[in-house]
Amino acid sequence: MQVFECRSCVPTPAFVSTLISVSRRYTNLSLRFKRCHPLLYAPAICFFLLLSACMSSVNAQPYAYVANAGSNTVAIINIGKSLMSGSVTVPTGPAGIAVTPDGSTIYVSSLNNGKVTALSTTTHSVLATIPVGTYPTRMAISPHGSVVYVADQGSNQISVISTSTKTVTAKIPVGNHPTSVAFSPDGTHAYVTNAWSNTVSIINPQLHEVVATFNTAGAPIDVAVSPDSQTVYVACVGNSTVTAYTRTGTLIKTMTGFAYPVAMAVTPGGTRVFVVDENNASVSIIDTATHTVMGRTQVGSLPTSVAISADGTQAFVTNEFGLSLSVLSTSSGAVLKTVPSIGVYPISVATIP
Repeated sequence: MQVFECRSCVPTPAFVSTLISVSRRYTNLSLRFKRCHPLLYAPAICFFLLLSACMSSVNAQPYAYVANAGSNTVAIINIGKSLMSGSVTVPTGPAGIAVTPDGSTIYVSSLNNGKVTALSTTTHSVLATIPVGTYPTRMAISPHGSVVYVADQGSNQISVISTSTKTVTAKIPVGNHPTSVAFSPDGTHAYVTNAWSNTVSIINPQLHEVVATFNTAGAPIDVAVSPDSQTVYVACVGNSTVTAYTRTGTLIKTMTGFAYPVAMAVTPGGTRVFVVDENNASVSIIDTATHTVMGRTQVGSLPTSVAISADGTQAFVTNEFGLSLSVLSTSSGAVLKTVPSIGVYPISVATIP
């Protein structure tokens, strides 16, 4: 394990909660004795200043994490500096990666050994190694952070991991060769692309059961959901399209002009969808108001995945053969910077939601 940048200054949720409690106590005391010496206000002021700094640090969410399939590492990217600040060794063949909403834990699937590794974002140590199905690939974490859904390609199932116990608590049968999974932001549905069935499974996360299935075009490989949970985007490599559906699977519009769309991400504001077009070494940008492609940007060699920063200003694209990460402006679509030499075959990227 190699770590080059200290994150010990980033406060934990428990620490922040304690600060809130103490600051409230001092504030109440100050208000009760407001006619007393002004120095009585000092503790409250100090605590509020410290709390503000801590919350700013938490909300900054300054890191992106990249799974490198060839070097069996997770690269840690400082978003503010657009620099690689360290790396962590993981089991053979990392494929999918996801970060919990509170930013405390990274989950990495290993395609070759049928396991998911949980890592601490603070210490970068292994918290647990969790056996799942065969050929686990992309993953998604529920909006409330209680479960991880893992697409097990070889087992035709979704493994459900409890983030509290870090064990598999359920297995959900889906279609043939599931490749990707995404939760609706309101937490009411999860969507799974089944590449060899040409279908999308709709799961009720409360029941961990498939409640509906709808047909798609050839070989759906990735799925993304709009921030209002009303629109589902499905990328299909069989006919090189991206299609928008309602939350129940009713067709809205099919968009063409892609070569091999393999991954997508929706901006937090819901106005744009960034689509990784692997064979064109480019990223296409969809305007969600018109469901048309509004622009394309060339990135590195063999782009494979994309994630959006929490503040919605930047998109991060892994370039598998380029061994790099492209940083794009979500407003202009332009490449702001390329982070080189982040590992061998960077295949997936995640940021804190």
